[in-house]
Amino acid sequence: MKKPIAVLFLLISLISLNSFSQSKEEIITNSSAEEFNDLISARTDASVILDVRTSKEFESGHIENAVNIDYFSNDFENSLSKLDKSKTYFVYCKSGVRSGKASNMLNKLGFKKIYTLKGGIDNWSAKGFSVVK
Repeated sequence: MKKPIAVLFLLISLISLNSFSQSKEEIITNSSAEEFNDLISARTDASVILDVRTSKEFESGHIENAVNIDYFSNDFENSLSKLDKSKTYFVYCKSGVRSGKASNMLNKLGFKKIYTLKGGIDNWSAKGFSVVK
């Protein structure tokens, strides 16, 4: 009787160790303004800078080449689902809250490489990085 229990325990232990050792690739990376700038400066056509603020906020100044999809729009999640999942996304908002939530949505929708800007565009501007209107 002890032998089957020991075998079962060993099997469960091996499965648990195997699952633990297979760490998932980090999908969402929170980046400082400096890191975010470096990343978008080196970006390729296989990436998108995504501003999730309102259109009014976007028009007041945004990161160059950013695409605007308003987090508060009724079809926000639907708009995200239409994006190319094979691309890398650099997501930001005003302070980092909406971009964090948007990045989690992207992750749930199957996107694999997402960078968020810590502190949002407020932090970006405070660090002296430029915005365009």
